[in-house]
Amino acid sequence: MLRAGLVDEVSLLVAPLVNDAQGRRRSSTSTSTSAFAPRRPALAHVERRANDVPWLRYRVADVP
Repeated sequence: MLRAGLVDEVSLLVAPLVNDAQGRRRSSTSTSTSAFAPRRPALAHVERRANDVPWLRYRVADVP
C-alpha cells in the first residue's frame, strides 16, 4: 500500500522493552522489485505518551 501511494501518513509508537535473549538477531531484507515509485517518510510530529512511549508521525512523500 505504501509503494502504491495509498498511504499518506505512518504512525509509530515505540515501546521500550528489555530482551534478555542472547544471540537472536532478526533482519528484514527484501529483494523484490516494484513498478511503483519509491516513497520516503518525513518526520511530521513527535509526542510523548504515557510511560515515556514516543509517538512518531511521518508524512509520506515521493522520492525526488
